[in-house]
Amino acid sequence: MRNLKTFIQDFGWPRIIIFFFLVGLFIMAPFVRVRLDASFSDVLNRFGQNAIMVLAMVPMIQSGCGLNFGLALGLVSGLLGATLSLQLQLHGMLGFLGAIVLATPFSIILGWFYAKLLNKVKGEEMTIAMYVGFSFIMFMCIMWLILPYSNPTMVWATRARGYAPRFRSRTIGCTY
Repeated sequence: MRNLKTFIQDFGWPRIIIFFFLVGLFIMAPFVRVRLDASFSDVLNRFGQNAIMVLAMVPMIQSGCGLNFGLALGLVSGLLGATLSLQLQLHGMLGFLGAIVLATPFSIILGWFYAKLLNKVKGEEMTIAMYVGFSFIMFMCIMWLILPYSNPTMVWATRARGYAPRFRSRTIGCTY
């Protein structure tokens, strides 16, 4: 009994409740026709994505900055490296390493400019970080539409490029 109380105190009630909720969802999944293999795959995929997001914040914590300073710039640099790796048709481990190599110069350049900006606005870092993050994400939303990617694995609805010439989109409602 004492070990159970110690475990609950160390592990925490929120984690225990979330664990039992997840187990309950997996138990109920077959009754509502949800595939268990897809559910497990999705859980592991999300866990991996969140683990990478946590690792992306480690340098900011180590340098003494706020947690979200530069996170948007780093994520966009990583996405840019990943999409360029796809564009160059790099696959497997070569694609992963290619994405890292391609993203690194963007990260260094954006990080250097961002550091210069934050050094000029000492005391207002939180406000500036929010504005830079939002504005850079909005800028890249526009850029994702106009960058000249031609790899067929990346579907761009605005340019009618993708897997098949008669692909029917459920979200947009048009035929390409």
